[in-house]
Amino acid sequence: VYSSMKRAVGCIEASCEAIWAQRPLLQLPVVEVVAKALFTVLWLVLFAYVATSGKVEAPFLDVNGTFVTTKVRRFATSAQQKFNIVYFIVGYVWGLEMCTALFQFAMSYCAVSWYFSPSHESSGKSAVDVALWKKGFQVGIRYHLGSLALSAGISGIFRPVAGLMTFIAKHAHGPDNQANRAIASTCMCCVWCFDEIIRYVNKHAIIQLVLRSTDFFTSAGAASRLLAAGGADVMPVAGITAAFQYIGMLAIACVAAGLTMLLSGTVNAFASPESPIFIENRLIVALTAALLASAVASAFMSLFDVVSDSLLFCWLTECEDGTTEFAPQALRSFLGDPAKPETTDAGTRSRLAGFAAGAASAAASGVASAARGVAAGGAALAAGFGRQRADISVNTLEDMQQRGAMERERKELLQRAVEAEAARKLAEDDAARKIAGAEVARKAAEELAACIAAEQEVARKAAEKAAKQAAEDQALKERLAAEAASAAATAEDAAAASMKLAAKLQALASPDFRTAPPECWAAIHARFDTKVPAAPTAGE
Repeated sequence: VYSSMKRAVGCIEASCEAIWAQRPLLQLPVVEVVAKALFTVLWLVLFAYVATSGKVEAPFLDVNGTFVTTKVRRFATSAQQKFNIVYFIVGYVWGLEMCTALFQFAMSYCAVSWYFSPSHESSGKSAVDVALWKKGFQVGIRYHLGSLALSAGISGIFRPVAGLMTFIAKHAHGPDNQANRAIASTCMCCVWCFDEIIRYVNKHAIIQLVLRSTDFFTSAGAASRLLAAGGADVMPVAGITAAFQYIGMLAIACVAAGLTMLLSGTVNAFASPESPIFIENRLIVALTAALLASAVASAFMSLFDVVSDSLLFCWLTECEDGTTEFAPQALRSFLGDPAKPETTDAGTRSRLAGFAAGAASAAASGVASAARGVAAGGAALAAGFGRQRADISVNTLEDMQQRGAMERERKELLQRAVEAEAARKLAEDDAARKIAGAEVARKAAEELAACIAAEQEVARKAAEKAAKQAAEDQALKERLAAEAASAAATAEDAAAASMKLAAKLQALASPDFRTAPPECWAAIHARFDTKVPAAPTAGE
């Protein structure tokens, strides 16, 4: 128990270091609580419409063909409306579990990225991007949304009964007394359900999903096998971190309840009966404050639980390769180095064969034969030890060479990965700059095209206006020319008429005016409106 507690303390210490290196992680629980609260409010508004979509009916009675209704009313819903209500409730639970799974994925993504960042003995872990949690959400939504939705759906179904089934399965498989095993064996369906489904439905599958990017069921099975391969000393650590989570929630709830009791009993605004906000039942208020505090604390404590389990799985994954290069100092000091498998070679088999030959000779031939058998066994033992030592030396040299080659290859691959990552970032930055330049050029081209189009429109309108004015001027010129020609013709006619009239007047002014033609006298009559004979007399 002490060793498990020590390892759990190491995981929590490393978790604190990881969270402190990425301080925006402390904001994720607040964002999660706010997101769930907004989802709940939206769901309540929509569920109110669904729950009240039935009809209000009144029982009636047929009395001699007359339907008589009572004042009693009841709310009736159809089968489809009941299905809608159940559908909305399932959707609400699924939505909350989906939100929890998505936030756990983002937290685990940040922890895994921090774990596998380069580690230095003097300065510790290298700095990571503080906005890594945003990328965690992007990766989870873009690439693993289906797996997270499946995890949320299964968790929403089995979470209420997971504790009971776990207890039953533990006593069915455990070394307890036969009575417990007999009682648990009567619920073999529950045990089978736990062995096949429930023990895989936890945050470990999400952590393995971050590490390996496989589907949900593959990640769940790999997480269970990875914990089992870690040994009996590592498996309790995952459970002990959850115990720390519950202890932290309980402590925070107790502190909140105690502060509420203290303030409600000492502050006059709450303790005085004359106060408008007097608290009559302090216990109920304290219990309510404890529940609210535990709900808020669960979001923050789950952050430590997810991060610590993520670091533990990263350590187990790294131990599969026989090294803990990326492990932080806290995990190295508390969890130790990965276990080395024992080697069975030809020398050990030869030594065992020598002992077997000596024992057989002693049993068959008596004391003398036993001595010879023991001597032969000793010789075989010595030869076995010699061969074993030689084999161990050869194997050790070969192992050292192989490990050196593997270490060099690993360092080369790591260097290549770092260079590839740097090249990728440079390429991304270059692409981003090119995209930004292309976007600026596109906007400038659009603005230039708009300006050119506006200028062309103004020029077209000006040309149309000039053409119209020219047409009007041409029409005016033609009209004036026509009027001038008409005036000239009129003037010519008037001049001709004047000349004729002058000739006639000259004829009238002659001494013998009576010789004037008759049309001259008609013109005079018309001009002066006189009525004289056409042929005037001498007296006239």
